[in-house]
Amino acid sequence: MQAKHNHSLKRIDLSKAEVIRLIGIFSVWRTLLFLIGAAADKFLEYRPSFPYSETILAQSDLPRWLYSWANFDGVHYITIAEKGYFGTGLIQAFFPFFPAILLRPFYLLGGASINLVLVGLILTNLAALLGVILWFIFLKSCFKVTSAYFGVLLLLLFPTSLFFGAYYTESIFFAVIIGAFLCAKQKWWLLAGLLTLIATATRVVGVFLVPALLVELWMQWRSAQSTQLLLSPLPSQMKSWFTSNWREVFYISLGSLGILGYMIYLAKMFGDPLYFLHVQSEFGAGRTEGFVIYPQVLWRSIRILLTLDPLTLRYYTVVLEFIAGSFGLLGLMFAVLKIRLSYVIFALGAFLMPTFTGTFSSMPRYILICFPLYLLLIMYTENRPRLRSIVLVLCGLTAAVNTVIFIQGYWLS
Repeated sequence: MQAKHNHSLKRIDLSKAEVIRLIGIFSVWRTLLFLIGAAADKFLEYRPSFPYSETILAQSDLPRWLYSWANFDGVHYITIAEKGYFGTGLIQAFFPFFPAILLRPFYLLGGASINLVLVGLILTNLAALLGVILWFIFLKSCFKVTSAYFGVLLLLLFPTSLFFGAYYTESIFFAVIIGAFLCAKQKWWLLAGLLTLIATATRVVGVFLVPALLVELWMQWRSAQSTQLLLSPLPSQMKSWFTSNWREVFYISLGSLGILGYMIYLAKMFGDPLYFLHVQSEFGAGRTEGFVIYPQVLWRSIRILLTLDPLTLRYYTVVLEFIAGSFGLLGLMFAVLKIRLSYVIFALGAFLMPTFTGTFSSMPRYILICFPLYLLLIMYTENRPRLRSIVLVLCGLTAAVNTVIFIQGYWLS
């Protein structure tokens, strides 16, 4: 299987023509989403179901079709950029890299004259373009060029791909993840560790990059060893591995400093290093502070589906959550057999951790960064062009519907 065995990458192979084509594809995608958002009033009444829509967003001096891309989480990131982590409840759940490290300097330099909504959207969309380019490079190292382009289209037309262009961290996080694995392929372990640090300072599930990259380092080391060493006891192998790779292990471990730094900050300012977890239950959506096992979450989701009116938007959202939460896990379990183990370790951790709060809420968005699922689809459809077309059309139509729902202020993910 190409995605599993063709892992070596001699150089970053990207032509000028490919860059131009990728920018073109991205520009068409971004323009179409803007047009769909601008026409959303024709399909659904605007009814924002989140705080600060009439203050932070409506007073941004931007048209609603544009500032609505900062709906929901966007207002919290703007609040952090302006005020830090004090004065507003619950915002400690949002990690600091995007709002406090990227956005806040703009506010400190320009004050009220800086339009944070516009600045944030520019940053997230630039990150999305970078993510697309890195994703294409990554796919070219595993598949044929035609499959790499299909993978780009699959990413951009994924049903919740709109969040790559919204005032969310999805685009930054995805670019950092793919960048870290690309660096691992090139054996640029220090840079991989620094990107991991950014990931763990962006979202809590970034911490799963650390064990994933350590496994990647182990797999690369084993592939270069003699048969005699590989037949020796595991403790002996691990000792030899660590002796010859302790610097790389250290570099990868540096990635933990993102989340550790934020925990130290929360402990100092709020007296609770895990405050970002403890505020989750206050967001509602069925989240709890206790540990809930996956079968319980699945059963809860089924019960909700059986009790809701199927002719409501809420039912549609729960269906999306159920599909993402159930079939997403099935796909990742199958990926264990087909996709490189280090990739699956990261994706499984990123997938399962949110479910421990007792809900599939936001799961359609969370699986955006579970890239082994895309690799599976690319592999399965590699010699099925008609199926690829069907997948892209169905994903694109769902993405258009979801864009309307999000822009009009209804909870989606």
